[in-house]
Amino acid sequence: MRSVVILVGRAADRELLATVLGDAGYTVFEAVTGELAIEIARAEHPDVIIADILMPDVDGYEFVRTLRADSAVGNTPVLFYPAADAVEEVRRLADAFGIPHVLAKPCEPEDIVEVVAEALRSPPTLPIPLPTEAIYREHLRVLNAKLVATVDELVEAKKQTDEARALLETLLSTAPVGFGLVDREFRVRRINETLAAINGAPITDQLGRTVAEIVPDLWPQIEAAHRHVLSTGEAVVNREATSRNPDVPGAVHVWL
Repeated sequence: MRSVVILVGRAADRELLATVLGDAGYTVFEAVTGELAIEIARAEHPDVIIADILMPDVDGYEFVRTLRADSAVGNTPVLFYPAADAVEEVRRLADAFGIPHVLAKPCEPEDIVEVVAEALRSPPTLPIPLPTEAIYREHLRVLNAKLVATVDELVEAKKQTDEARALLETLLSTAPVGFGLVDREFRVRRINETLAAINGAPITDQLGRTVAEIVPDLWPQIEAAHRHVLSTGEAVVNREATSRNPDVPGAVHVWL
């Protein structure tokens, strides 16, 4: 019997995939973290893994890197499972990882079965080598889009529930990019370890300070974007800026 690992963060999405594929005759294993998915893959040797893009402990691309580095399960086919509005961005990066099949959500049950079956019929595809910088930049662009979409969902829902707060905390603590929240005076209210380290100071030293105080070289380049978001509610993404790196004379940080 064919088997599949479903590595998806949202319980409702996991339940849908598990139900549809179980009814189609697959043995289904569910995982909510990349680490657990790897453990299941080693133990069960599934025929395919369906991976979300953003999960509590890792994003989909980092998961595939880890999977491919494991000699026991590195050849396992993977399907990415992004939101429909991010499919084209995800597909470009998926090609670099040798992942030819993408299953967009929301999707109909017959589409799930068809795409999984197609992935199983296809011959293995080797990753296409790209410059590390190119992969890294594309990776950040896709994650930016995913993060913006998720935050937009929270704002649109206008919920103050435990679930919404928990999702925001998950984004803040596990996002593989710098992530922070500012108030209407652009004072930092929340910031993750990644962004704090890039800024060169402990989290406690940055809370309550303005962005201009924390990164004075960067603020003139990003102030207009911050004010645009506040005044319009529209996201600003994929803009590059640079600032000096205080730890390395002559070096700069490149921001996206």
